Amino acid sequence: MNGSTLKFILRNNRLKTQQFQYKIFQRILYTNKLLFKIKIIDTWKCTFCNENEETVEHLLFSCKYSNLFWKEVISQELNLFLHNESFIETNILFGIINCEHFELMNHVIIMGTQVIYTC
Repeated sequence: MNGSTLKFILRNNRLKTQQFQYKIFQRILYTNKLLFKIKIIDTWKCTFCNENEETVEHLLFSCKYSNLFWKEVISQELNLFLHNESFIETNILFGIINCEHFELMNHVIIMGTQVIYTC
């Protein structure tokens, strides 16, 4: 793989990440709630727990399975940087701005939300 190909791949990945974060901010990320509303799928229930309505907030944070994912990520990856701060839903949806390593932490959060969404 030459340098120009690698630059193209990285630029394309960055653009997709920005688009994904924009969809979260604008609340236009396609969840089962929205897909059910426009009659594309037969249920509004969460893909993972199959119990609650699948909203952006539920899918990316409140679902018991997403919550387990974040607890593991926090304990393994982010705990070094959080310094006993609480990790809440708004951190997942909007990022973290009040810590020393916020860029790294927000990168991990965005990658985590993409993993959850694509599963």
